[in-house]
Amino acid sequence: LDSIPLNEVAVYFSEEEWSQLDPDQKVLHSDVMLENHRNVVFLGKSFLVPSQRIREDRF
Repeated sequence: LDSIPLNEVAVYFSEEEWSQLDPDQKVLHSDVMLENHRNVVFLGKSFLVPSQRIREDRF
């Protein structure tokens, strides 16, 4: 199994970009990121650090 860089499975938004998303888009982004994280953890890895965790206060 080859390594996959985090930037190939993650999407980052600037504050301005994030503010332009509607609530459904924000939920979708969080769901996808959470699923990616679960898949990586299942493989015995973790790619999230505290500063990268999904910030619920952004909703």
